[in-house]
Amino acid sequence: MKNKIRSISPVLSVNNIKESISWYKEQLDFKEIYINKEENDSTGESWNYALLECNGVEIHLALRSNSDKTLSSPTNIYMFINEISNLHKKLKANNCNISNLENMPWGNLECSLTDINENKIVLSQPPSA
Repeated sequence: MKNKIRSISPVLSVNNIKESISWYKEQLDFKEIYINKEENDSTGESWNYALLECNGVEIHLALRSNSDKTLSSPTNIYMFINEISNLHKKLKANNCNISNLENMPWGNLECSLTDINENKIVLSQPPSA
């Protein structure tokens, strides 16, 4: 029997979990699902991992570590979305460093931005969306 992959969730290395959660909530409408932290820590000092979700899509945020080379450098993610024009306008209004919308040779409308941890995000809307 062949393995059937159900989904893939990127793990993004970040410098500060609390600040990164805020960025993803404010800019891309993600919601908190889980935060690994010491009990009653609202400061963010013990936070080292988080799971966020938006419309069934999950991303993981892991605290960047100098000792763990697998989480030491920025990541690139390609995110398929609907209504890219509306999101693009919102991100521009929020002063995000985002590229112009561009029609790609394969038919998608795309733009890219970088989060506060230098992780590159390409937003792509297929013609059918």
